Parts: sequence; structure tokens; C-alpha cells
Amino acid sequence: MIKIDSDYLDNYKCIGAGKFGKIYKIDDNTAYKIYYSKVVDNYTGIELINPALVCNRTHYKLLLSKSKNLNHSGGINDFIYVDGKFGGVSIPYHKGLELINELDRPLKLKIDLSKKIVRNCKELTDNFIYPTDFRLKNIILNNDNPQIIDLDDTRTKVRLIKDPILEAFCINIIGESIQYYLGLYKHHGVPFTVKKNIKRDNAFNCIHYEKIIDYINNLEKEKNIVFINKESDLDILKELVFNNSFEAVYILENEKNKKEYIHTVKKLKAENIMLYDFVNQRIMDNYPNLEMINESYLLDNKELKKVFKKN
Repeated sequence: MIKIDSDYLDNYKCIGAGKFGKIYKIDDNTAYKIYYSKVVDNYTGIELINPALVCNRTHYKLLLSKSKNLNHSGGINDFIYVDGKFGGVSIPYHKGLELINELDRPLKLKIDLSKKIVRNCKELTDNFIYPTDFRLKNIILNNDNPQIIDLDDTRTKVRLIKDPILEAFCINIIGESIQYYLGLYKHHGVPFTVKKNIKRDNAFNCIHYEKIIDYINNLEKEKNIVFINKESDLDILKELVFNNSFEAVYILENEKNKKEYIHTVKKLKAENIMLYDFVNQRIMDNYPNLEMINESYLLDNKELKKVFKKN
């Protein structure tokens, strides 16, 4: 237990503030999170007692006990009492960048980081810590090592024994977060009904870490792709897809035309061709950098042109 006076933190730098409190850097390894006495309700605008201050103390005691087992994520180090009342927690200090602001990194690096994030989250759930508010903004990147933070948040659940329902919930959330981080389905606005019919691995609705790892590993496999449009010759496309294992990526004329997505998928499915992806014309040249591409070609009518080859 750490006891301080209300003016103690005047000598330290505030390095962050959120809905529930402020964070002060104490030294290179330690920060104090001091909770506000009241917070404003998002819906009513009424001031309420900060839920972090009235949270069952068993939550913090369990989190403190289990934090000692964590190697890859920051839990809490101790309780802080301000002027004799519970006022916050001591946490590990992590200097770094929020992962939500690091979406433009090379795919290979993002794949490596994603595997580490899965490792970190598994470490938490193995210790019965369930971060149900798992988001990219709650991951700090410190020297290419991701750190899950804000585990003291009341939306993080801590249990004495394994909770399979909470674990499955957390795994599903991390699957969605990683898919977003890797930038998949961000090239276009594919309707959900179309997503299910194109040849892209999906990490949504997964309740096992192994499925997320398989999903990430699949992204590491280099692909040869062929860009196609409505003029592309289907006989040549079949040869490329069936005999040469090319993936077909359709170039959209109008990204907002949902009928074009559905018509294209149905047309190719009728030929037993499963589309790999859609792409907008303006980012076609950069597509190999967004994916693990070995070679790419453009099939314009019957003419096949090489667009990219990995060095």
C-alpha cells in the first residue's frame, strides 16, 4: 500500500488522462494512475461517482496478485491511498506508441507483432485476467514489443478460476482487433454478405487462439495474384487460377456500387472461381505492399501484363 498526500503529485509530470483518471510518471519503471472522484455519464451528462473508486476491492486484490505472474503485459504494482482514501494504483511505466496509430507499418512487421499480441493476451487469460475492452488503443508498442495496458480498468474481469465464457469473448475481440490491425478488408467497403463469399481467411467469431494463429500464419504465405475487371477473359483466368494457383483480385470501377460486388461474386462462382479480394483502382499499384505478394499480373481482356515481381 502506498500512502500519499493530495499535493504529492504536484512534483511529477502528468503524462496522460482518460475518462477515469490521470497518469503521472514517477520514474522510468513506475507510473501512478490517480482516479477522478467523479466522472460524467456519457448519456445523461450527470456527474457520477467514479466506478473505479467503488469497484469491489477483491477485483484489485486479485489483479495485484496475478500481476506478479505477467511477463509481457502490465498489471498493477500496488494500491495508492490519497489522504487516507483509496485513490488509484501504481502501474508499470511503458514508454511507447499506441498501436492504433501504427497501422501503416509493413505487413511482415505487423504479422510478427500480431503473434506477440496473441501471446500477451493468452498470458492474461491463462492467469484468469479477461480484458473485455480489448482495443488497439490499449496496446503500447515499446521497442517493437506490444504491451497491453489499462488492465486496472473495471471492464477487465479477474477471476479465481477459469471462466470459459469470458475467455471466448476475449479471444473473439482479439481476433477482430488483429484483423483490423493487419488492414484486411480495409481496401474497400465490401458488404458483409459478400465477405463470406470471397477467399479471405476470417478471424471473426473464433473462440480458440489456434484459429487466430492459423489465420496469421496464412497471411505469411506469398501469393501470386491476377488483377481482373469486367473485360477479363474467363478462359485465361481459369487457367491461371486452376493450373497456376493464382488468386483473383477484382478491380472496382465504383467502390460504392454494392451491386457490382454481388454481381462479380455470382459471375465468378458460376465458373467455380472463388474471388480472393476486391481493390480500388487508385490503390492497385500499392496492393503488393499491403499483402504478401510474390508476383502480380493484370488481365485486361486477353492481354496479361506483369505489374509486380518481388525482388
